[in-house]
Amino acid sequence: MIKLLSATQAGLALHLDRSRIKVLCAQGRIKGAIKIGAQWAIPAPPVILPPRK
Repeated sequence: MIKLLSATQAGLALHLDRSRIKVLCAQGRIKGAIKIGAQWAIPAPPVILPPRK
């Protein structure tokens, strides 16, 4: 079973602010992140993808 993290938990793991994690999720830059209602669910461990060109 895949463990899912909140934006806050992912921020702690990546040493980034929760708001930055939410922006990265909205941009599609966190692998596997899905939005459930108003919350982001991020698979552990969180992986940031490079920006699209």
